[in-house]
Amino acid sequence: MRYLLFILFLSSLGLLPARPALAQQTVLSGYVQLGLQADLNLKQQQFQLQKALLMLDETRTAFRPTVQFNTTYSTAVGGRQIAFPVGSLLNPVYTTLNKLTETKQFPQVADYKENFYPKDFYDTRFHTMMPLINAELRLQRSLQGEQINALKAEQDVYRRELTKTIKMAYFQYLKAAEVVVICETGLRLLTDTERFNKSLVQNGKANPTVLVRMQGELGSARLRLEEARSDQQQAALYLNHLLNRAPAEPVLFDSTYRATRPQAPLTDGNREELAGLRSLMSAQQLQLQVNKVSNKPKLGLSLDVGSQGNVATLAGGDQNFLTPNGFILAGISFDLPIYTAGRRQLKMAQNRADIAATELRLTQTLNDLNAQMQQAELAFQAALTRYDQQKEQQPWADRYYRDLMKLYREGMVGYVELLDAQNQVMKQQIEQTLRLYDAWIRLAQLERVKG
Repeated sequence: MRYLLFILFLSSLGLLPARPALAQQTVLSGYVQLGLQADLNLKQQQFQLQKALLMLDETRTAFRPTVQFNTTYSTAVGGRQIAFPVGSLLNPVYTTLNKLTETKQFPQVADYKENFYPKDFYDTRFHTMMPLINAELRLQRSLQGEQINALKAEQDVYRRELTKTIKMAYFQYLKAAEVVVICETGLRLLTDTERFNKSLVQNGKANPTVLVRMQGELGSARLRLEEARSDQQQAALYLNHLLNRAPAEPVLFDSTYRATRPQAPLTDGNREELAGLRSLMSAQQLQLQVNKVSNKPKLGLSLDVGSQGNVATLAGGDQNFLTPNGFILAGISFDLPIYTAGRRQLKMAQNRADIAATELRLTQTLNDLNAQMQQAELAFQAALTRYDQQKEQQPWADRYYRDLMKLYREGMVGYVELLDAQNQVMKQQIEQTLRLYDAWIRLAQLERVKG
């Protein structure tokens, strides 16, 4: 029975071959996808990106015609008047004509006065406008495109950072879960040894002080187990928090990583931080071009089609909406800035300062990323070295324990020596487990800095 427990102990610690997983990293890949889909910050960034895309679509429609329908009605009483001396001009002529023809064919006409503010006046029209030449609008479209690229790069940076965090949290959980298994198996082995020692004491083949030592070791083993379970629960809580799940949601255990030695990524990818800064610089350069062409002329067309006149004439039936009140009005607008008190030059100077600052930031970021990559590679290789060294030491501790177990059965060594060997096996295996998953965590960090 003790030998069977020891075999189970070694198997749980990873010393015996494990069954191959059906699909490597399936569980972790699923958690990464779940975290990316459920992350609220990532959803907010997606809405911001959608807004930027809609703004770009809005800018693209700037060169298309816009049509508005406008109608106004106004009426007034009093105010200034405009006098038309029609009677004073025509009545003498009409009088002379009546005398010559000896008729009253030409009646007298009164002078006419028109209020400056019209009464019962309406104006209804369709107003159409379309820009023909506007360099700023074309550059604004390209500018917004680069801003969208910068937003996408920022989103990719956050996505990669979240992926790294989820991987590290999952490896921390696996580490804690492995330690729990080790402590549970060690406790069972101590319990079985306690029963064996009791039988030896009852048969007079062992000193009763052995049982006193056993109680102390069992208490320490239970304490280690409780601490390991607490670490596992905290790791599960943090992982579920990253996945936006309920705190009590169970976490799946993937044994693939226990039997697999981490391998460094072969190639380097493009860092999104650099792509975002390059897009930002392109946007700043386009903004400089916008300010440069702000003094260029702008040309546009306008067209009004509608009707205006007096409402009473429409109601009387003498006129209709189109005849003779209908009209068509076409126009061309030409804008050319002449003097802006130096504001254009000041804006351009600000743009050049922004571009220079972004260039320095890009250089600094590139240096920082190279340093981070070198540090991550060194840390990963160091973690692998520590794991390999620890793995080489484990077989010697196992053999030493097995040899002492045989001697203990034969009564050639005391229980203290056997207990010390057992503690060494557990300590070595816990250390090996910690170093293995530390290497996996370093790999996640290396994958992040390599992009």
